[in-house]
Amino acid sequence: MRFDASLYLLAAGPEGVREAIEGGVDIVQLRDKDSPDRVLIERIEAVKAISDAAGVPLIINDRPDLCLRFDAAGVHLGQEDMSVAEARELLGPERVIGISTHSLEMALQADEAGVVDYIAIGPVYHTPSKDTPVQPLGLELLREVVASVGTPIVAIGGITGDNIEEVLSTGVRRVAVIGGILGGGDPGANARRLRGSLDRAILG
Repeated sequence: MRFDASLYLLAAGPEGVREAIEGGVDIVQLRDKDSPDRVLIERIEAVKAISDAAGVPLIINDRPDLCLRFDAAGVHLGQEDMSVAEARELLGPERVIGISTHSLEMALQADEAGVVDYIAIGPVYHTPSKDTPVQPLGLELLREVVASVGTPIVAIGGITGDNIEEVLSTGVRRVAVIGGILGGGDPGANARRLRGSLDRAILG
């Protein structure tokens, strides 16, 4: 499936999602690794109601079964989750599958496998939003990944309105954001600032 989104919001629930979409978010991932299924399902239902009303695709983190159950647009997988080949067999050719990577080697492997629709690379900067032992990768590695990988690249990790211009200087044209939109202030205004920078870069 063609992956055209450029401002990717990761959210644990519905709070701020509508405002972020109004500000220019064009894809949403529901990411909640800790809640029991009952709570997770409630959150999926709430976020999907918002995203469907706006015509924005919803990606489910880690759970192809729930992606199918709720007819979501796709699934995002980590390195420790179900293999992308298994997920593709389960979901079929039309749904989006993305994968997290943390090095050039991981990104190249995902690209060469030819299964995923996008590859997330990060964290670019330090981020308090995600509990990960991976050190920030920095802009030079991001630049190398963008130059080396044909699959759409989504930069993630610590990206905000204050640093997105330097992120875009690497050639990447897709970013995933948590705290930079939902971490403080107005989610809509935060998203609009990021959207403006992305649109200027995309349009050249």
